Amino acid sequence: MPRGRSLVSTYKSAAFTLNDDAAIHPHGDLVWATATVKEQMTTKAGKVEMGNFRWTVVFENQDGKWLIVHEHVSAPLQ
Repeated sequence: MPRGRSLVSTYKSAAFTLNDDAAIHPHGDLVWATATVKEQMTTKAGKVEMGNFRWTVVFENQDGKWLIVHEHVSAPLQ
């Protein structure tokens, strides 16, 4: 990929859908959530790419606002 060009610029569309395993875990001023996510992305050349990934996110309540303080994606275990 040429220098200065982002990976996102090679796609013309993307759709991400939470699967039915989403879970939310509150703990005081922290909440963490996990889910697997179905992805379907179409390159500018028309190639459709599909897959799943695991998403983990941690929110923290800071002055009444829930902010993402950590986020991670990875390939799910098969």
